[in-house]
Amino acid sequence: MKLNLLYTYIIVAASCLCIDGQGRLLKASTNDLKTPKSPIKSSKVSLDCDVTTFGELQDITDVDGDIKICSGTIVFIEQIDLSGKQLTFTCPKGGCVLDAELKSRFFYIAGGSNISFDGITFKNGNSGDSTAAYSTALYPLSQKLLFGGAISIGTDGKVDIAACSFVGNTANVSGGAIDNDGVITVTGSKFEGNTAVTNGNNIFNSVGDGVICNDKNTFQSSGGGRDDDSDGNYPPDLCAA
Repeated sequence: MKLNLLYTYIIVAASCLCIDGQGRLLKASTNDLKTPKSPIKSSKVSLDCDVTTFGELQDITDVDGDIKICSGTIVFIEQIDLSGKQLTFTCPKGGCVLDAELKSRFFYIAGGSNISFDGITFKNGNSGDSTAAYSTALYPLSQKLLFGGAISIGTDGKVDIAACSFVGNTANVSGGAIDNDGVITVTGSKFEGNTAVTNGNNIFNSVGDGVICNDKNTFQSSGGGRDDDSDGNYPPDLCAA
């Protein structure tokens, strides 16, 4: 069978040269050779949170700003020192749990810091004890070893806590949930099952006016809402709803 035209397509740099059987150059449209484009999907997923792991949380606290914690549980390996930082921690979708598994406290906060926590659960924090597992290498004496099971607030630390829960935290001296030498405001938060050997199952305050307790806090432990040292001016139930 005789072929009237033999077309050879040579594609070079997205061009088409069409040659017939006699060697003559013909015009051809490259539109016929184009492959339909598939929709390009962005690989970047839009997230409404920043942090899902302890490592990510530890890294992101190096820079001041807002930190959005993702829903779920973050297991703490060691405490994070937030001294001198200006940070806000929130939980946009709810269900954010920090769990230290009784191996560490969560945060030490001092030195001109201004920290806010909103909607976060602090679970199973531990201030440390005198055994080798809680040496001064883990908790320097300047960071109040034995005080503050979940959070220890040092001099010049300012902390705002709203709609948070403190559950099952323990201190081997004072402040089962929080030990305070700075200024702390607590609003709409829950304290449950926190314990301290000496003072303040929930909040131990070492300064006269350091704790500001707003309405709608709830406390479910024998230590009352707040316990001051011997020089304090407030009854233990001042923070109760």
